[in-house]
Amino acid sequence: MCNGISVVIISIAHDCLVRAIDSVFSQRNTGNIQVLVGICIDKNGNANSLKKLIESKCPSNASITWVDIVGSRFFDHSGVHELEHVESLRIELTFLAKYRYVMYLDDNDWLDEFHCEDMLKCIVHNVWSFAYFVFIDDNSGRRKFFDLFDSVGLGSERDKGKSGRSVRLSGVMLDKTKLSHILHLWSVWPLSVVDGEYNIIFNQLKQYPHGFSGKGSIFCSVDPENTLCHGIL
Repeated sequence: MCNGISVVIISIAHDCLVRAIDSVFSQRNTGNIQVLVGICIDKNGNANSLKKLIESKCPSNASITWVDIVGSRFFDHSGVHELEHVESLRIELTFLAKYRYVMYLDDNDWLDEFHCEDMLKCIVHNVWSFAYFVFIDDNSGRRKFFDLFDSVGLGSERDKGKSGRSVRLSGVMLDKTKLSHILHLWSVWPLSVVDGEYNIIFNQLKQYPHGFSGKGSIFCSVDPENTLCHGIL
């Protein structure tokens, strides 16, 4: 029986981080929630005020682990890993997570209130789970579009012959007790590939049993004129 989940968010301290974490706080039927926030860049000097605001909203079933590496001597950016400043922070937070099931969320995305419950149901007898990613019309906030480029689903017709990943890793949940041996790959970045570290992780994940909710439950605002926004949900 699951007694809680951990959610890892890497952020540059934009205001949208509040919306992302609000959606985590609003999750239904998940038990305890540990939110691990890694601030890799404090772009506008907002990190401290965001931290105070988010802590004031934290419900009784949730806790916040806040790691701000901006200016930290611990991360001197001269190590052997290509992405020690940003993506490898995701590794540290994953191992700091106190729950078996860890979900990743980008700071400009947000979740349907039943997303984590769905992921927990899907991960039973599997080691990771995912859902469809949906763009929200930035103008009206109402129209919804599937991401038909990076979120087509494993084994779908659109996935056949596709290079790169077919599942966005924002919103993905994994069993870290079964996949700890691949987590170091977050710090590997082939310079010739856009989002290369995501593709490397995904190429490993797809070799393991996975669950799929069949729902569009991870959201991001986008201009509807963007060429990726085809196919109304």
